[in-house]
Amino acid sequence: MFNQCLGFLNKYKWLILKSALPLSLILLIGFAFLLVGYNLQEATQGIEGRYALEIFLKDAALPEDIDSLQRFLTQQPAFDSLEMVTREDALDRMSNILGEDLTEVLGYNPLPASIIFYPADSYKSRTYLEILKRQVELFDYVEKGVFAGEWLEELERFNEIFLRITSAFLILVLVAYILLLYMILNHLWLKHQGTAGKLHLLGMSRFNLRLPVYIWSLISALITSIMGLIILAIAASIISKYFIAVRYFEPQHVIAIIISFTAISVLLTIFKPMKIPLYE
Repeated sequence: MFNQCLGFLNKYKWLILKSALPLSLILLIGFAFLLVGYNLQEATQGIEGRYALEIFLKDAALPEDIDSLQRFLTQQPAFDSLEMVTREDALDRMSNILGEDLTEVLGYNPLPASIIFYPADSYKSRTYLEILKRQVELFDYVEKGVFAGEWLEELERFNEIFLRITSAFLILVLVAYILLLYMILNHLWLKHQGTAGKLHLLGMSRFNLRLPVYIWSLISALITSIMGLIILAIAASIISKYFIAVRYFEPQHVIAIIISFTAISVLLTIFKPMKIPLYE
């Protein structure tokens, strides 16, 4: 039986490659939507973890002005900690995000210095930070105050809608994957039917006859999933390098994706009727 499976796989190895390409392209589209939704969710959670007020300073702000503002902030009942971000620090952060030094493009550093006010846990609310924002903007040397709560709700709302669209789209991708795999299995079984019928006539069980097809489906699904993920990983790497940082799936997510689509493929092969009408 082992030799029969090897012979079957060797005979239809090109069918694996030819079928893996369209299947992996279908999965690639679904994975791309999933990756966008994953990055939006990660971005939203990251902002929630950094629910703070960032106070941007004017270029004319003097050291004593900054000291005065820091004293004002440390006297607030909600004060937990402060972080001073110089123009150079802001430039480094933006360069890491964009993957490119802004000074090489613009010829100067356009980013202002800022002070980040981190409130205590009990004060992490939009209402309180809006009040504090209005207070610090009264200082002449403050350009403006910004905190995530102003647009976090809009981002979360957009992310929620996008995830719903992604879920619906992934269902369509799954249906397309199953239909295409079903047609490929039909083609494979027709090619294998003659040999299977003769072996069945000689006494081989139906399970043993179908086992090579199960193994073929397993290998095909593994290659298909891995190909789709590799292409997506390359695209994510290019985008991160030249445009904006993209957080790729965690290893456990990749393993879960591969196992899920492999299981779907094998189950479809098991439950798909494979009759041998010429010999039964």
